[in-house]
Amino acid sequence: MTHLSVSESKQAVAAPAPVAPVLHTTVVLLTLGVLAAGAVLRGQGSSHDLVGPAGRLPLYASILAMQFLLLWFVGRGLRRRDYSVRTLIDSSPWTVKRWVRYLVIAVVGWILWMIAGAGLGAFLRPTAAELNAVLQFLPHGGIEKLCWVGFSVGTNFCEEVLYRGYLMKQFAALTGSPAMALLLQAGVFALGHVSLGPAFMLSVTLLGLWLGILTLWQRSLVPAIIIHIAISVFGGLAVPQ
Repeated sequence: MTHLSVSESKQAVAAPAPVAPVLHTTVVLLTLGVLAAGAVLRGQGSSHDLVGPAGRLPLYASILAMQFLLLWFVGRGLRRRDYSVRTLIDSSPWTVKRWVRYLVIAVVGWILWMIAGAGLGAFLRPTAAELNAVLQFLPHGGIEKLCWVGFSVGTNFCEEVLYRGYLMKQFAALTGSPAMALLLQAGVFALGHVSLGPAFMLSVTLLGLWLGILTLWQRSLVPAIIIHIAISVFGGLAVPQ
């Protein structure tokens, strides 16, 4: 009887605790599903036009607002389990040495992804309609490019907290498997970009896995946040319009 209690105690210690109530996570996933379905319907109704008649800046603003609303809702769920966004990002003390390490990992991780991305672009070959839709979404002109930088910082910070932070920790707690959590968060991340088409979805899935692996390795979201922001900023500013 004593031996069984010790065994159960060890299992309880080994199993990660949920960072939010299960009902809260269910609401988050349902919200993401509704947003993805809405994006697909909008794209089908306008020949893969992701921008729409309002233009890019209102679209950037609406996406950014939705991301911050999701971040706020995630924060509310975290507080139910005595967590915070800060501890979700990195619970370790932030020192200069630690930040230098994160920056080095982020730079190397970004370079490796750019090399891999070049190969993926040649292999996946998105359709002309899918490629045109993405190009339409990217900024045109100085004002839009300036807004794009702020958009990239805000949205990709929120996405990393949501997918590689909140959801990956929740999936790990609910499944008892970090590997399964890694796969699940990448799958949900890809579904959030379903309107981009199959080729880009596969690329987004691989990016989600790459950022998730770095997060599990470092036990911190900081390298993934930096890499994700860099990919987005570079992608928007480097493409000629």
